[in-house]
Amino acid sequence: MTETKGGQLRSGDVRGVHYYNPSSIEDVIESYLRRQHRERERFGDTAKKHPAFKRGPLGLNEAELSAMRLEAVNRFLDGAKLSEELLEQQKRFRETFTDRLDRFLKNADKEMNDLAESQAVLFARACETAVGKAGGDFADLLTQAVIARRGRKDFSLSLRREMWAEGLRFAVGLARFETAGAWIDKAWGTDPRESPLPHLYRLESISEQQAEVAKFMVKFRATFEERIRHASPGWLNEADRKIELRCLLSSALQRRANPDDPSKKAVLLLLTASPELTTEQVCAKLDAQNERAPESAPIPKTWRKSGVRSWIEAHEKLLGRVKTYVSTVRKQAGMTQGASERS
Repeated sequence: MTETKGGQLRSGDVRGVHYYNPSSIEDVIESYLRRQHRERERFGDTAKKHPAFKRGPLGLNEAELSAMRLEAVNRFLDGAKLSEELLEQQKRFRETFTDRLDRFLKNADKEMNDLAESQAVLFARACETAVGKAGGDFADLLTQAVIARRGRKDFSLSLRREMWAEGLRFAVGLARFETAGAWIDKAWGTDPRESPLPHLYRLESISEQQAEVAKFMVKFRATFEERIRHASPGWLNEADRKIELRCLLSSALQRRANPDDPSKKAVLLLLTASPELTTEQVCAKLDAQNERAPESAPIPKTWRKSGVRSWIEAHEKLLGRVKTYVSTVRKQAGMTQGASERS
């Protein structure tokens, strides 16, 4: 076995060749290091000029972000598995294959339409959870990289919003059917007895089979995408949870003595998911959030001294101060004011 200086293996050409034993750990590592060195030499000048290597607001370039996205996507697809509901449905499909075949041969359109809608909802629920987990994995990788670049783990509101936005963009991308469909296919498997469309093999031509699958997928995809898009606030919460956990576990310096203002953070988290909200809508949603999880969006202490006990009460009694507070969060995070708020 021979290796050229460029790292490629060839036989018969001994000029400028490295010989190594593929059974030797040391030799394989040395070979790998030589190839890496050549790659750095080849792309070194390009990296200084190419847009993909220019650093963005997080201190990371597009090539670094792409590497993290790829890692998280691979984890997403590798972890594809069915929920308990879908496992039960898959089992029923297998056990009732003959009965299902008869029904589909009698009235395929009705059977496909009903099944496409019900299966889409079940898959949206399962995929929603998987997207949240993968989005959390990406947020964790992102946080580690940002802390490493900055050498500190105290994030301004604007930087935190950039991290949330990057994490949410990644999760929303996973939920698009181009990627989610691959997750669905891998999770379900290819056993013909478990096929949602048992009548396909009875059709005479491939074009007929493709036409039936296309009809099923139109309904399935529309229902799936409509259902899963409502999960984005949950994905944002999961990303923030992983960011907080990574900051807690990191050994980087925390240069501010006090942690981030939890009230401002709650406002920012809500506005990142729904930037079009007015101040009144923000207050109502924060109160609803506190009902589900008490003190998850605490009232600022200075407002409590004025006797208010909820965000919406503060909006009614301290309108100017509340508007200024929400507006300040928007400005510190680099967010533009919504049209409805300006009017």
